Amino acid sequence: MTINAETHNEKIVRDICREVFEDPSLEISSEMTARDIVGWDSFSHVQLIVQLEEKFTISFEWDEISQIESYAKLISLLRQKGVHISL
Repeated sequence: MTINAETHNEKIVRDICREVFEDPSLEISSEMTARDIVGWDSFSHVQLIVQLEEKFTISFEWDEISQIESYAKLISLLRQKGVHISL
């Protein structure tokens, strides 16, 4: 996978986050946690997971879903699922 594909996938994840959290200008960094993002609640958490699963044709296990408390952890789990993505 090329760097361009990794960058493209990162853009997809960021765009999904902006859509789910209803903030088109959301600036996302690897250090961000759920507490840093207004609107990251249990409902949006599920929306985020569903959209990512659909977009990348992957499935998360419940224990994985409950571990996603930061953007970095989200990217780490996506990589474990075979999604080529940079951070």
